[in-house]
Amino acid sequence: MRQARFIRVAGSLIVLFGTAHLFLNIYVAILPLILEPGQLTRLMHALSGALGRIAVQEDRDPVILCIKITASALFITSGIGLISFKEWSRRLLFCLLGLRIIYGAVICVIFRYFYPHLAVIIAVGLFLYYYFTRPRVKEQFR
Repeated sequence: MRQARFIRVAGSLIVLFGTAHLFLNIYVAILPLILEPGQLTRLMHALSGALGRIAVQEDRDPVILCIKITASALFITSGIGLISFKEWSRRLLFCLLGLRIIYGAVICVIFRYFYPHLAVIIAVGLFLYYYFTRPRVKEQFR
């Protein structure tokens, strides 16, 4: 019973996380249509100065944005599936967590900058992987 409640909470948080990232990525995609290039550059520099180098130029590439929007939608789908105790959603979550960790690590290597945000991504990813591979939790998905 306790596992079921935690799985539903985790699924709900994953849906919330995915939705927030989906809206953020859509906003980043629309931003160049709203702001002039100079304003956009100043905004990105201000965000990077306040939050660290999280708003990099490459994140505005149309291909990268499409991938990030798709990944956000898949996180939402996985979270909904977790709430419903679907085995495919657990496996999808593993794939998405792995891709998210790899993406964060590649960004750190390319820019030679460690994002403290990456430590959180790795910690949460490893915790969720560990939790959802426990035998008593896996039973919930059968």
